[in-house]
Amino acid sequence: MNIENLNNELLNQPTDLEKISKSVNTLDITQLNEAVDCYGRNLREFGIDECTEAAKEIFTPEVLENWASMSPEEREDLAKQYGDRVAESFHLVSYNGVVFKDMDGKNGYNNGDGHAYIWTGLVDEQRSPLQIVDTITHELRHQYQSECVQGFHHVPDETRVEWLKGYEMYTNEMPWAEDPWGYKYNPLETDARYAGESVVRELTKDYINGNYA
Repeated sequence: MNIENLNNELLNQPTDLEKISKSVNTLDITQLNEAVDCYGRNLREFGIDECTEAAKEIFTPEVLENWASMSPEEREDLAKQYGDRVAESFHLVSYNGVVFKDMDGKNGYNNGDGHAYIWTGLVDEQRSPLQIVDTITHELRHQYQSECVQGFHHVPDETRVEWLKGYEMYTNEMPWAEDPWGYKYNPLETDARYAGESVVRELTKDYINGNYA
């Protein structure tokens, strides 16, 4: 099974853990060896420090202080610069950029196609630039998760199993009494929130303490 077909199976159809696991095992091992990260790191916090460094370089104190007076085009440009750096930080195999679009009830989403789809209101309205940092990191972390499940990156076996199960558990319909994880506590969502919020936390800490390089 090729990568594109597996990706469609993961994200567009009902997910079965055993079926996906077997699909992952059919991937060409040469592809896997060429696609793993160059440092051989397999920690679940992979890339977050690099995202933080990128956020500090792009969303400088001057940018944060002048965000309100920037045009939507200027804000969008900074957001796309950050998206490029996040993709590098997570060593994404498939990255096709940040796309701004109108949305109903959400700040962004990722469907595994290499894009981070972001609500236009985050740059058109007077929203915090930290929402941009958080949302882009979050959505591209989902791209990383998808690629880990497909076998493109090394992660601990328990993490891969957790994320495989997360795809199987995705739902907004079942009452939480029957599904205590629901959407909010799905392991894919808790991991993506951790990534985005960790970057914001470090960015805020260094801004307050004047620790920018």
